[in-house]
Amino acid sequence: MDEVVKMILQQTREISGEVSIRDITMRQLADRIGVEYELLKSHFRNKTELVREALTLQQAGHEGIDYSATLPDRRVPVMGDRGLIGQCLTNLMQNAADAIESRRERDGEAAPAGRIHVGLREGRRSVQLVITDNGIGLPAEGRDRLTDPYVTHRKKGTGLGLAIVKKIIEQHGGELMLGDAPEDSGLDGAQVAIRLPHPTGSVGGGDTPAETGATAR
Repeated sequence: MDEVVKMILQQTREISGEVSIRDITMRQLADRIGVEYELLKSHFRNKTELVREALTLQQAGHEGIDYSATLPDRRVPVMGDRGLIGQCLTNLMQNAADAIESRRERDGEAAPAGRIHVGLREGRRSVQLVITDNGIGLPAEGRDRLTDPYVTHRKKGTGLGLAIVKKIIEQHGGELMLGDAPEDSGLDGAQVAIRLPHPTGSVGGGDTPAETGATAR
């Protein structure tokens, strides 16, 4: 994360005890923390909007998959590069679609209809995105190396997708988690989650990463 983002993040946290980020406009926030409005706007992203955009693109490209989402009806702020975070979302959703295709190739007509669920949760200290599918799932062995460059369990995979996502998320102060879909999700494939720091570090409910079936990589 560059020095500008670090500075904005620190100053935003300092005023978080005085006023909720949801109660003021971005221009008012810029005045409070002493930075140019356009500079703040360039780093302050609405994660809900980014997820919806990525979902729309994926739905258009995979009409045979049933997509569902659980998203807040409000803005969920994150600090970071819009293009890079968007690339992460697209890569992870595409991986889920590829996993469903791999299961179809393996199981043929016995494969269930493809389903992908996307959830976005805002905690006090972080924003967490969880993608769950009913694809072929993660391999039983070697899954701790799936985020290493050129490591893949798919025939057509390059082994770069997860490695790139992990690098980008870590550069934004977050983490990438991989695991099996929880039984209560109604899906039996994989679950991938990314967690990014909340700009204010003090809103929403508590952070409970154990709610997902994924573990940090």
